[in-house]
Amino acid sequence: MKYSRFVFAVAALFAQSAPAYAVSQSVNNARITLVEPTYMPSFVAFKIDKAAGACAAGQFLKWYGSGADPSEKRDNVLAIYSAVLTAMAGGRAINLGVDDATCSVTVFQII
Repeated sequence: MKYSRFVFAVAALFAQSAPAYAVSQSVNNARITLVEPTYMPSFVAFKIDKAAGACAAGQFLKWYGSGADPSEKRDNVLAIYSAVLTAMAGGRAINLGVDDATCSVTVFQII
Protein backbone atom coordinates (compact mmCIF):
# COMPACT_ATOMS: atom_id res chain seq x y z
CA MET A 1 0.00 0.00 0.00
CA LYS A 2 2.85 2.41 0.81
CA TYR A 3 4.45 1.59 -2.53
CA SER A 4 1.29 2.45 -4.46
CA ARG A 5 1.00 5.79 -2.62
CA PHE A 6 4.61 6.55 -3.50
CA VAL A 7 4.02 5.69 -7.16
CA PHE A 8 0.87 7.83 -7.18
CA ALA A 9 2.75 10.77 -5.62
CA VAL A 10 5.57 10.53 -8.16
CA ALA A 11 3.08 10.22 -11.02
CA ALA A 12 1.24 13.29 -9.73
CA LEU A 13 4.48 15.28 -9.74
CA PHE A 14 5.19 14.35 -13.35
CA ALA A 15 1.61 15.04 -14.39
CA GLN A 16 1.80 18.68 -13.31
CA SER A 17 2.09 20.72 -16.42
CA ALA A 18 5.03 23.01 -16.89
CA PRO A 19 4.32 26.45 -18.31
CA ALA A 20 4.16 26.50 -22.09
CA TYR A 21 6.72 28.78 -23.64
CA ALA A 22 6.64 29.89 -27.24
CA VAL A 23 9.38 28.58 -29.43
CA SER A 24 11.19 31.17 -31.48
CA GLN A 25 11.89 30.04 -35.01
CA SER A 26 14.60 31.61 -37.16
CA VAL A 27 13.80 32.30 -40.79
CA ASN A 28 16.67 33.35 -43.04
CA ASN A 29 16.72 34.86 -46.52
CA ALA A 30 12.95 35.30 -46.72
CA ARG A 31 11.20 37.74 -49.03
CA ILE A 32 8.18 39.84 -48.11
CA THR A 33 5.27 39.12 -50.45
CA LEU A 34 2.51 41.32 -48.98
CA VAL A 35 2.18 44.14 -46.42
CA GLU A 36 -1.09 44.82 -44.57
CA PRO A 37 -1.03 48.28 -42.94
CA THR A 38 -4.72 48.31 -41.95
CA TYR A 39 -4.01 47.68 -38.27
CA MET A 40 -1.43 50.45 -37.92
CA PRO A 41 -0.30 51.74 -35.48
CA SER A 42 -1.26 48.79 -33.25
CA PHE A 43 0.72 46.29 -35.31
CA VAL A 44 1.95 45.67 -38.82
CA ALA A 45 1.09 42.42 -40.59
CA PHE A 46 2.98 40.97 -43.54
CA LYS A 47 3.52 37.72 -45.41
CA ILE A 48 6.77 36.06 -46.45
CA ASP A 49 7.65 33.34 -48.92
CA LYS A 50 8.94 30.84 -46.33
CA ALA A 51 7.46 28.90 -43.45
CA ALA A 52 8.41 29.83 -39.89
CA GLY A 53 7.89 26.70 -37.82
CA ALA A 54 4.13 26.20 -37.47
CA CYS A 55 3.49 29.44 -39.37
CA ALA A 56 3.05 28.46 -43.02
CA ALA A 57 4.55 30.38 -45.91
CA GLY A 58 2.04 33.04 -46.92
CA GLN A 59 0.45 33.21 -43.47
CA PHE A 60 0.27 36.64 -41.87
CA LEU A 61 3.09 37.39 -39.46
CA LYS A 62 2.62 40.31 -37.06
CA TRP A 63 4.99 42.76 -35.46
CA TYR A 64 3.58 44.19 -32.23
CA GLY A 65 5.42 47.23 -30.98
CA SER A 66 7.94 47.01 -28.22
CA GLY A 67 8.52 49.77 -25.72
CA ALA A 68 7.81 50.94 -22.22
CA ASP A 69 4.67 52.92 -23.03
CA PRO A 70 2.08 53.21 -25.81
CA SER A 71 3.97 56.03 -27.52
CA GLU A 72 7.18 53.98 -27.74
CA LYS A 73 5.26 50.94 -29.00
CA ARG A 74 3.59 53.04 -31.70
CA ASP A 75 6.93 54.50 -32.78
CA ASN A 76 8.44 51.02 -32.87
CA VAL A 77 5.62 49.70 -35.08
CA LEU A 78 6.11 52.65 -37.43
CA ALA A 79 9.87 51.97 -37.63
CA ILE A 80 9.29 48.29 -38.46
CA TYR A 81 6.62 49.24 -40.99
CA SER A 82 9.19 51.44 -42.68
CA ALA A 83 11.72 48.59 -42.66
CA VAL A 84 9.15 46.14 -44.07
CA LEU A 85 8.32 48.54 -46.92
CA THR A 86 12.01 49.17 -47.59
CA ALA A 87 12.75 45.45 -47.80
CA MET A 88 9.77 44.76 -50.03
CA ALA A 89 10.24 47.72 -52.38
CA GLY A 90 13.97 47.09 -52.66
CA GLY A 91 13.62 43.36 -53.18
CA ARG A 92 15.85 42.74 -50.17
CA ALA A 93 15.89 39.50 -48.19
CA ILE A 94 15.14 39.49 -44.47
CA ASN A 95 15.93 37.39 -41.43
CA LEU A 96 13.25 36.95 -38.79
CA GLY A 97 12.73 35.52 -35.35
CA VAL A 98 9.13 34.30 -35.11
CA ASP A 99 7.13 33.19 -32.08
CA ASP A 100 5.94 29.78 -33.23
CA ALA A 101 2.74 29.83 -31.16
CA THR A 102 1.35 33.19 -32.29
CA CYS A 103 3.19 33.89 -35.55
CA SER A 104 4.38 37.19 -34.11
CA VAL A 105 7.77 38.47 -35.16
CA THR A 106 10.31 39.14 -32.42
CA VAL A 107 13.39 39.96 -34.54
CA PHE A 108 13.52 41.72 -37.90
CA GLN A 109 16.68 42.19 -39.98
CA ILE A 110 17.13 43.42 -43.55
CA ILE A 111 20.06 41.68 -45.22
